[in-house]
Amino acid sequence: PGKLSMIRIQPKVYSISEAAVDRFDYKDRKCVDTSNKEISLEMFDSYSLPNCLVAATYTQIAENCPGFVLDSSFNNTGTILACVIEHMSQVGRWKTEKMSQKQCFDSCNRQENVVSVSTQ
Repeated sequence: PGKLSMIRIQPKVYSISEAAVDRFDYKDRKCVDTSNKEISLEMFDSYSLPNCLVAATYTQIAENCPGFVLDSSFNNTGTILACVIEHMSQVGRWKTEKMSQKQCFDSCNRQENVVSVSTQ
């Protein structure tokens, strides 16, 4: 009549030593030390990988959607809006925020969860 499912979530914590933070640039480490505001994004108060990917997408929109205006009213319509929607559906495709030339990387201190499922 039914099945028993066991879901196992195992957290993995990644961190980096202060010596590595001091010795290597974020591009060489391939991670960002968010504790000292190593990277700042013009559009966001704080750095995170999702914020950086959205900022990178907005720079693509500004380049590729003629007439695009980013303001609080967001009054883009017609073909401009279609262009914006097309680009926003691809967040994560672009990894460089072109206004600052910053590359998007994960935080050096982060948790990832390994999930496994078994059924009986």
